[in-house]
Amino acid sequence: MKLKKINAGLSLLTIALLFLHTTYQAFSFILSYQNLILTIAFGYALVASLSAHAVIGCIFVFGKHDSKKIAYPKLNPQTTLQRISMIMISVLLLPHMFSFLMRAKAAGSIFYYLLEFSQVLFFAAVFLHVSVSFSKALITFGILKDNKSRKIVDVIISILCGIDFAVTTAVILMTHYKIYGG
Repeated sequence: MKLKKINAGLSLLTIALLFLHTTYQAFSFILSYQNLILTIAFGYALVASLSAHAVIGCIFVFGKHDSKKIAYPKLNPQTTLQRISMIMISVLLLPHMFSFLMRAKAAGSIFYYLLEFSQVLFFAAVFLHVSVSFSKALITFGILKDNKSRKIVDVIISILCGIDFAVTTAVILMTHYKIYGG
């Protein structure tokens, strides 16, 4: 249970860093000003927290209980979405981190549009993962104790994630179009 609480704490830290990162990036693109030190600091702190969370999560999925039974009773739709979004995040994280450098060389080619599409998929996977995972971390800490509270938190977080996804995607794509000419 101690490791589960550590992972839940890392999950909440990662979510906080994610919202700092996306908010800062959106404002920096809107204002056409970006402090590279803040960008790198937020980004690397987020990746470090995410990596630690992913490693502990994999210990649970592959080592603790999930892989030992074919019919895992907690494998509900939210858990399935967590797993699928985790795989998508894992695959798309490095392209996301280096997309700005790659995009400059790819402008005007099909690779440019593939990079943009991969960014939208990455954002969708991240915000989907947060929307189905946030309440589980609160349950682990004993903050949410009943199903009604969990559902309310899930709705609120899903709305916030949807807004952040829409804003992040729109700002990034519009800025890239402005810089690279689509």
